[in-house]
Amino acid sequence: MGSKETRNWIEFNIPRKAWKELSGASILRSLKDVGMGIREQDFYGIRRKVLSLGYYENQLKARAIDQLVPRAWMNEVPKGLLTSNALYKYKVQVANLETGEVETWTRAISSNQHLTPQEVLDFGTNLVISKLYGYNYEMMDMHVSEVWVTEGAILSR
Repeated sequence: MGSKETRNWIEFNIPRKAWKELSGASILRSLKDVGMGIREQDFYGIRRKVLSLGYYENQLKARAIDQLVPRAWMNEVPKGLLTSNALYKYKVQVANLETGEVETWTRAISSNQHLTPQEVLDFGTNLVISKLYGYNYEMMDMHVSEVWVTEGAILSR
């Protein structure tokens, strides 16, 4: 099977229920165990597409930073998958001041509360700056990229 055929087979033959209930790592490991070759980044791209992960990233970037993220924009995941009721993912763009290379890091914050993007970024900024301290990087941009929420969870405010 060629790489395009492999990607198509994975996208259309793995049941949606499996995509939702199993971790990406466990599905990828199972595929490799049966001899199916696929690059990790290709596999995770298929997973994001099937589960509509990152679907609302542009809307999240454009939303007023002090407004709560609408529940409809959150990706629901089965109970027990997260350690808290919600996982707020954010992307940080940093520049290596020695090489000029720009990198994008993805980080996450777990919470039982319904947070605004501003609250996520305030907390995230402190974490990122502590990581940059002592390294030759400069933070260029940061935004909330997606929110995962446990099925049926009620997020407090």
